Amino acid sequence: MKRDTWLPSLLALSLVVLATPARGRLTYTCLTGNAPQVSNDASQVAAVRPVIDAACPCAAFDGSSGATHRDYLKCAATTLAAEVAALRLRSQCVVFVKRSVGKSSCGTNPAFHKQPCVTRVTKTGAVRCALTATTKLDGITPVNRCVSGRGNSATLCPSYTHCVDAADTNGNLRIDAGDSGSCVLPPAPTATPSSPPSPTAADTATQSPTPSKTPTPTLVPTATATPSPSPSVPSSCTNASQDPGETGFNCGGVCPPCQDLLLSPLVFDWQWYVSHYSDLQFNGITTEALAQQHWLTYGIDEGRQAYAQFSSAVYLQKYPDLSAALGSTNYRGAIEHYVSIGYAEGRTGY
Repeated sequence: MKRDTWLPSLLALSLVVLATPARGRLTYTCLTGNAPQVSNDASQVAAVRPVIDAACPCAAFDGSSGATHRDYLKCAATTLAAEVAALRLRSQCVVFVKRSVGKSSCGTNPAFHKQPCVTRVTKTGAVRCALTATTKLDGITPVNRCVSGRGNSATLCPSYTHCVDAADTNGNLRIDAGDSGSCVLPPAPTATPSSPPSPTAADTATQSPTPSKTPTPTLVPTATATPSPSPSVPSSCTNASQDPGETGFNCGGVCPPCQDLLLSPLVFDWQWYVSHYSDLQFNGITTEALAQQHWLTYGIDEGRQAYAQFSSAVYLQKYPDLSAALGSTNYRGAIEHYVSIGYAEGRTGY
């Protein structure tokens, strides 16, 4: 009789316990959990990305043997393990970061010139990103696989190698409905301010005339009073700006036809470029004109190197101030800065 008395009560109590939701349960999911440790995830994930970029530069993984996409992911995993061991990243965030850097063109077949394609579903607002080829296997013939369809819009982001960099418009380190579905605007290049030129004696005399009530006697000019201009130097070639008829700026000195910054001999040697990348030779890019076309259209934005003594990827990694101002993957901006400002400042990119 006692058993018949307490057994129903125990069963009822068990059902109540099972039906009662757990209160105060801590979750440790990266970025979205409610445990106190999660509050540091955003800063830790943001900080680990430059570490991966420095240890595993995307431009160094060109799809060749030992530099494939899988090799890139192995390099990133090794870096992440070291960060976890140093307590600079929670272990729960490792998978998240791996997936984030995994959606990149680093180590993929360079002939396809893959770029992030950001899509947004009109009905649900969901935002996605995938790497899509922009050329056929020959590396030259263009293809357009990032196209809008019924119920969704698609945008190609050629300035980026990683989907998260291209699509995370709200800066929460994730690609989700909170993003716009468009490309993140790359930061505008910031020129390094230079000191104004010191005034000359002639300038000082002109700016601060000495008043006199009596007539000033005529001075006899000396041979050094007025420097002789050099008629062979076009003024437009020394003003560090683009003038009509010029295709670039920072021409410097007595210049031949001014060259585009991106084709400056400080950063581009077409023969070195072609010989350094076997996929270019394989696809018939063996002339200066074709090399220039490939460099300007694809090579720069992929972070490739076209001169033995300059790498845009190394340049950005070497100078944190530039990486912060230009963006860690703004290779085009890095080249423009180096040719127009950085080289004169004594900066190097190798």
